[in-house]
Amino acid sequence: MTPLEKFRKGVAEHGVPRQIAQEDEERFRISFLPAALRTIQKGGIEFEGLKFYSPRLSASSLPREDNAGDSIYYPIRFDPFDLRYIWILDAKMNSYVRIPSNTPFPEPILLRKLQIARTKLERRGIRRPSPSIVFEEYKDSIIGQAVLSTRRARREAEIERRETELGKRFSVAPTQGAEPLSGIEQEFDSSSIDLSKIRVYFKRPGGHP
Repeated sequence: MTPLEKFRKGVAEHGVPRQIAQEDEERFRISFLPAALRTIQKGGIEFEGLKFYSPRLSASSLPREDNAGDSIYYPIRFDPFDLRYIWILDAKMNSYVRIPSNTPFPEPILLRKLQIARTKLERRGIRRPSPSIVFEEYKDSIIGQAVLSTRRARREAEIERRETELGKRFSVAPTQGAEPLSGIEQEFDSSSIDLSKIRVYFKRPGGHP
């Protein structure tokens, strides 16, 4: 059976599936985001070369160290298509805390392209680039890719235009049910050639016909 038929059969046997409450939708979505372990420092949380801070990262609800004085690693959630924020679970409040980046990015930051930008800087000898430098390299990469994409699109459009034009000029006319040839095409109609009047010459090895 199809998935829809299976779903309807399940509803008929077990009733409508349990729905997520509206106030829990955000938490449900965040719980499916990728996770990483990070510690909380004085300046906040560092992730992928970026700093994230919020006043809610207080020691009272999210302690930095355990009783032995060792740093506590917290699972953070992040959106690989928008690194302007990360989320950390506040166990006492039983809710996720959204932590913004210290760098006010005007647009969503893609994790993969951010990593590429940082790798390019490291190849130039900049081992620990600041977030602002990384963002400038990120913007340059985005602009460069946009320019290349535009050039590629224009080039492909020009190639397609030329191919279409050549196709129209050199297209083969259909043999069955075709209209009689006219104009310059009529001059090259093979049916009007008298083959008996054509003399064929063959060259001998010496070069004389």
